Amino acid sequence: MGDAVSPCAERDSRIAFTEYENSFLEKFHIKMSTIKMKAEVNEGLPSESHFSDKIDRIYQDHYEALKKFQNIIEQQNLKLQQVTDEVEKLSATTQNGNGKRWLFKERKKMEAMLRLLRDEAGESENHAASDETRIAEEEERNNEMHKVREVLIDGLKDMTSPNPFGVKKMGDIDCRPFYDIMKRKHLKEDALRIALNMCQLWNECVKDPKWHPFKVIEVEGKFVEVIDNDDNKLKALKNELGGKVLNAVIKALMEINEYDPVGRSIVPELWNFELGRKATLKEVIGFVLNQWEQKKRPRLLP
Repeated sequence: MGDAVSPCAERDSRIAFTEYENSFLEKFHIKMSTIKMKAEVNEGLPSESHFSDKIDRIYQDHYEALKKFQNIIEQQNLKLQQVTDEVEKLSATTQNGNGKRWLFKERKKMEAMLRLLRDEAGESENHAASDETRIAEEEERNNEMHKVREVLIDGLKDMTSPNPFGVKKMGDIDCRPFYDIMKRKHLKEDALRIALNMCQLWNECVKDPKWHPFKVIEVEGKFVEVIDNDDNKLKALKNELGGKVLNAVIKALMEINEYDPVGRSIVPELWNFELGRKATLKEVIGFVLNQWEQKKRPRLLP
C-alpha cells in the first residue's frame, strides 16, 4: 500500500511544479523581451525606464513566489517520504486491524496534502495569467501615452516665443557657453560665427558612436555609466575653452547616452524649461489648454 501512494504523490507534486514553473518562466521571458524591445523602439529610452522597471518588478515577485512554492513542495515531499518509510516498515511487520487503520489514515493525509499542493499551483497559475493581462494593459497604455507625446512634440516643436513648456533636443549642445568664450577672443561680428562652428563640431563628436567617454562604476549595489573625466578629448576641451563649455558638452553626452545610447541621435522631448526637467503629459496638456482658452477669449477694443 505504501508503494501505491508515496511514489505517485511525490511524482505528481514534482510534475505539477515543474510544468507550471517552466510554463511561467517561458511566458514571462518572452513577454518581457517583447515589451522591452517595443519600449526601446517606440520611446527611444533605455531598458531602465519606468515601464520596463515595472515589468521587472512583476517578474521578480512571481519568480520569488515560484521559488517559495518549490520549497513548500520539497518540504512536503520529505514528509511524504518519511510517511512512506513508516508505512513500508509497518506493513512488513503487522497485519492486524490497528495497522491497517493507521495505513488508511496516513494514505488519506497524503491525498489531502497532494490536493492542497495542486490547489496552490492552480492559484499561482491564475495569478500569473492575471499579471500577464495587467502587463498587456500597461503596454497598451504606454503606447497610447507615447502617441500623445508625439502629437504634442509635433505641435510645440516650432514655437519660438519664450514659454514655460516646449520641446528640448536631448543631446544637442547649448552653444551659449561657446559664444561667451568667443566674445572675449574675437570681434563681435566674428564671435557668433566661430562659436556656432565650434558648437557644431562638438555636436558631431557627441553623436559619434565611436567616441564613448564613459566608465562604469558601482553605486549602492548598481552599476551605472558616468563621464570619464580622464578622457583625452574632454581634457583638451577643458584646457582650451574652460569648464562652462566642458559642462555643456558633458550635459549633451549624458542626455544622448540616456535617450539613444546606440544610435547616438538627437531625440526631441517635452520639457519644463522653468524647472529644467522632462515635462509630464499633465503639465503640457494643461499649458496647451490654457493657451487655447486665452486665444478663444474675445479681445476688448481699445
